[in-house]
Amino acid sequence: MNQNTAGAVLMLVLAAAGIAWNEPFAVMMVAATCALAFVCEELCDLELNEVGETAARTLAVASWLTTAVAFFSLMF
Repeated sequence: MNQNTAGAVLMLVLAAAGIAWNEPFAVMMVAATCALAFVCEELCDLELNEVGETAARTLAVASWLTTAVAFFSLMF
């Protein structure tokens, strides 16, 4: 997330909307997204075997899923 400015701005907008609309679940999902993206970036910097690469990809997918959950929690 620290190398992806567009992703960081998206998280900032979702967190601000969650705070403004008093949706703590959305803010928690944004925090989970940032944590998952950070761990994924750290794992990608390491030399990993197949299992490690699969774990990194799974974390990346999970971070985008938490982004979608945060977005939909603000919508509904």
